[in-house]
Amino acid sequence: MKKFITMITALVCVAAMAISASAAEFVPSVVQSNKAPEVVSATDKDGNTVDIKTAGMADATGDAKTALDAAYKDLTEKKVTDLVSADDLQKAAGNTKIDDLVVKDLFDASKYENGTVVNEDGKVTFTVKTDIKAGSVVVVLHDKNGNWEVIPAENVKLNADGTLTITCENGLSPFAILVNSAAAGTGAGKADATTTDGKASPKTGETVSVAAVAACASFVVLAGAAVVMGKKKSA
Repeated sequence: MKKFITMITALVCVAAMAISASAAEFVPSVVQSNKAPEVVSATDKDGNTVDIKTAGMADATGDAKTALDAAYKDLTEKKVTDLVSADDLQKAAGNTKIDDLVVKDLFDASKYENGTVVNEDGKVTFTVKTDIKAGSVVVVLHDKNGNWEVIPAENVKLNADGTLTITCENGLSPFAILVNSAAAGTGAGKADATTTDGKASPKTGETVSVAAVAACASFVVLAGAAVVMGKKKSA
């Protein structure tokens, strides 16, 4: 009986370790504001001023909401390195380790003409207001119909006034702003990640805790069953 319990304990511990190792990999879990950053200025590939508006998880509608829902699902259910090249991500992060990045903002950007959304697949440069601290590491991801890309570091500039200038070669759609974890506490909303229905999303550490509790619970149940079986045999 002792051997049986020892074996069960070992199996549960191995499972818990596997879950913890998986959860410890880079999983974005912090979207600190449901409101999208406000656009300060925007130009097209020819340098002409264009009307770009952003929408966040709280106020997006229509196609923008559909795209943001899909982007949010990608970022919360998958590792970012499953969405984009780890090499490209590391290049954009510089000396900062990939697993030290968290998602600060997720928003949709759309081009408007005469109050109507129009398609934009070309190069666009736009500047948004942020409260990211000077010196923070900033990485921007772009989701084009489910195909994610890392915006090259040279096309992402954190300005002295706290605004962020992004140049995207492939049009507009959802964007995710990633920062180093030390800068993650500066979001306008200072709230944890939320789903599209406003429910809180667990942080990576919380996910590990839940897994550990589940593993312990499984052990208790199995150990209890083993004791009962042992008593029955003895009887």
